[in-house]
Amino acid sequence: VSLKNVKIPSTVKYIGAYAFFNCSSLENINIPNGVKKICSGAFENCSSLLRITIPESVKKIEKFAFYGCTSLVINNLNEKQ
Repeated sequence: VSLKNVKIPSTVKYIGAYAFFNCSSLENINIPNGVKKICSGAFENCSSLLRITIPESVKKIEKFAFYGCTSLVINNLNEKQ
């Protein structure tokens, strides 16, 4: 069975290093407000990941957190529209 969708609980404060490394079938992930940090390689090589929204609570995204996510579009809630 391949992991396609993830809903992270609102109690999570950071996404650990390599948490979803090489989950090549992962398509959707919901990062809740309250997450403060996305660690190195957290989503590395998630080549099917299409879209992710980074909530305002995220203050740090470490190197290579999204490396190899070739299909990814990132929406950042910190950007003024």
